[in-house]
Amino acid sequence: MKLNVKPRTEKRKGDTARLRRAGKIPAVIYHKGEAGESIIVSSDEFSAGLRELPKGRLATTICQLDQEGKSSLKVLVKDIQYHPVSYDVLHLDFEELKDNTTVKVNVPLVISGTMDSVGVKQGGMVRQVIRQLRVECLPKDIPSEIEVDVRNMEIGNVKKLSDLNVSNEVRPLMKLESVAVTMVKR
Repeated sequence: MKLNVKPRTEKRKGDTARLRRAGKIPAVIYHKGEAGESIIVSSDEFSAGLRELPKGRLATTICQLDQEGKSSLKVLVKDIQYHPVSYDVLHLDFEELKDNTTVKVNVPLVISGTMDSVGVKQGGMVRQVIRQLRVECLPKDIPSEIEVDVRNMEIGNVKKLSDLNVSNEVRPLMKLESVAVTMVKR
């Protein structure tokens, strides 16, 4: 996702409300070991970028922020604040990525092979216990998703996090004995 951003100088409550009415989103870029940088993002541009992403992939999507007169930054969206009624985006937090510094992200687990599964043919159903795996890796190694193949699972079988195919460059930060998926009776 590519976004054009502008620096934000006004930080009072009334100024941010005026920005939101004008279709802008106040945001902050956090740099490791430095103070955050206040910026403005276009609401229409951010919404268009979100629509292009598959569901649940925002946490693992590297965004490129183009600043006026400055070089572009690679960032991850770390937090989004929504309006409780209209669900409009009120505020964004970005984390700057550096090529040689690891980052911690939540990678979605995606189940595949459900219809061909032995357990489903026996009358069972797949129950996903863990939906995301917290990992640490370099920005270039961030997986967009981790696949959980359930084709060979029978009723009563489980797949633990240790059974998943995770590349060697990615270090899981959760207990690998945890159950990710189970095949249960209906």
